[in-house]
Amino acid sequence: MSVKTFEKKEWKIKKHNRELVEDFAKKLNVHPLTAALLISRGYSSVLDALVFLYPSLNSFYSPFLLKDIEKAVNRIIEAIKRKEKILIWGDYDVDGTTGTVVLLKTFRKLGIEADYYIPHRTKEGYGLNLEALKKKKEEGVKLIITVDTGSRALEEALWAKENGICLIVTDHHILKEDENQVEAYALINPHQKDCSYPNKKLAGVGVAFKLAQALLEKKGINDEEFLAQLLELVAVGTVADIMELTDENRRIVKFGLKNLKNTQNKGLRALIEVAGLKDKPNLSSYNIGFQIAPRINAAGRLEHANLVVELLETDSEERASEIARTLNEINKNRQELQSKMVEEALESIDKALKAPQEIPHVIVIAKENWHRGVIGLVASKVTEKFNRPSFIISVEDGEGHGSARSIMNFNVAEALESASEILIKHGGHAQAAGFKVRVDDIPTLEELLNRYASEKLSEKDLKPCITIDAHLSFKSINFKLWEELQLFEPFGIGNPKPVFLTRAVKVKSKKMLNKGIKFTLEKDKKTFEAVLWETDNQHVFEIFFSIPDGEMIDVVYELGMNDWNGLKQLQLIVKDFRISQ
Repeated sequence: MSVKTFEKKEWKIKKHNRELVEDFAKKLNVHPLTAALLISRGYSSVLDALVFLYPSLNSFYSPFLLKDIEKAVNRIIEAIKRKEKILIWGDYDVDGTTGTVVLLKTFRKLGIEADYYIPHRTKEGYGLNLEALKKKKEEGVKLIITVDTGSRALEEALWAKENGICLIVTDHHILKEDENQVEAYALINPHQKDCSYPNKKLAGVGVAFKLAQALLEKKGINDEEFLAQLLELVAVGTVADIMELTDENRRIVKFGLKNLKNTQNKGLRALIEVAGLKDKPNLSSYNIGFQIAPRINAAGRLEHANLVVELLETDSEERASEIARTLNEINKNRQELQSKMVEEALESIDKALKAPQEIPHVIVIAKENWHRGVIGLVASKVTEKFNRPSFIISVEDGEGHGSARSIMNFNVAEALESASEILIKHGGHAQAAGFKVRVDDIPTLEELLNRYASEKLSEKDLKPCITIDAHLSFKSINFKLWEELQLFEPFGIGNPKPVFLTRAVKVKSKKMLNKGIKFTLEKDKKTFEAVLWETDNQHVFEIFFSIPDGEMIDVVYELGMNDWNGLKQLQLIVKDFRISQ
């Protein structure tokens, strides 16, 4: 198969009950389109809709609903009284590093200077490890609190218990009901059996924040300004870990974003500046996910994530700027390495497949000495291109270190569990997971994963599609509608940016941009500036470039705002099109 093969996307257009929509719009005093979006996203009562559009800090769930959290809080308070040495053990990604900083700042608020440890991605790998634990015991550590890791560290937790280290695990990785539970003093994970916490979609930093909340509440500290500062970090980690932005997660990110532009955290401020976002009036989940988080993640991918903790903890503007610039350079190196690896992955697929119909249910690619810190990003690109779950493996010294990414309706963590008998270790979420496998078992793993996927995925699941929220008339597009749509922010999984369809519009005045095309769309004597980016869909971009001015098209787009030198103009961000029939 040529990797240039293009399969046209299916358009799935949501249907709406006009009478119900108009009635709901009147009750809420909003545009009918806003009402339709609310109903289709499950907010069909006035109360639910108002809570969604105008959330409050009071709508957060009590942290004490988490199983084992009260036990953990009491033990931490006891450790503080005894002046025991406390260590925060975090993961090396954005979720883990931001969660580590949330707890470090919380302990400082309580008058304690805790220490922290972030393992090196390639030298130590994910999670707790015995060698580092032994060193920490020698240093006198008595209490370890994990962030975004530890739920499956059975051997390490047992060693800690037998060697006088109290272990409190805070994590969010999925656990099976019949899975052996880690022998920690306390396990705080919303996925564990008998945990009644309503929000099962918390990020690792979200679980750490809940522990921070519980500690502050137990100590009678009610400091909303401090909590708001923590929420900035929780928002960054939650978006970066691609968690669902629904329910409490959406509220966390919404309030975290509220003050992020004017953050007092010198590290975040330096990152915002180096990412070119200093002059933006407001920041969005997109800015976190595609501009801030990649720079944070770059340290853990190619260097050491300790740099991130230092950045987010420093009180020196000079040091913050220095680290931010370093992260920016590391991220540039990451981008170059990623491009090279993606090209190699696509070449491997091209050689392995002869025709489009031969694309398997899942794509498994293994290569010697691919950089482990980048394989997850390569998996994302492969999945995006072929609409298939992908498992990308770096082979080193007889072992394969893998990273998986998925499509909707397929849980890669459960897929790996189905092949657990040949895996050295594995874990993760529905959309992203990691694993380790012996090189000789990679062909068997590919066979098992495809067999599992063939039972779980239908042909419809494998066909690329774009979900369209509603038909939209150009006459209905105005600034008031735009402002109402902004209430749906932050956008992400579970709460995607609304996508619209307008039929029979005329294309005019095409102009090439750097990696894009700018043009005008006209219908009913009303015109809008539109843009199509090559990076969004290269095939659509290439086809669109060849159509003449004056052509009539059906266009699928998101509504955007072009703010240039203080002049605001509504803009259509084109996602797909067809020649009008």
